Amino acid sequence: MWFENFTEPDMIEVYEYRMAWRYNWGNNTDGTTPYLLSCKIPQNKNWSCASIVSFTENRCDAANNLFKFMQNDQIPYHDSLYENLYMYEYLIPMDVDEFIIPIKTEDRTWEDLIKRTISSVND
Repeated sequence: MWFENFTEPDMIEVYEYRMAWRYNWGNNTDGTTPYLLSCKIPQNKNWSCASIVSFTENRCDAANNLFKFMQNDQIPYHDSLYENLYMYEYLIPMDVDEFIIPIKTEDRTWEDLIKRTISSVND
């Protein structure tokens, strides 16, 4: 695991991992099942942010993968997204500083915009 402002990675052992897929989401058949891995951060890195992580099966194996670390503040967002994913037919994931603004005169409401967008996709 690489931490911000440090030049060398730390070898950190995973002490727990759990599948992060809810059964009511259906069968995950694409082979990309999400997992939640727990590990103890070294004491000298407690206040540092992990930025990149690689996984190996054995401690001395060469790492051949690299993943950007998901910060804790994103976890509730993703949990909410996956929790509500199948409640609606359409979903627009946006940041708090992003907006969808109708620019056509026939789109006077969000409902108008959505109806027109759906009909143009279905045509």
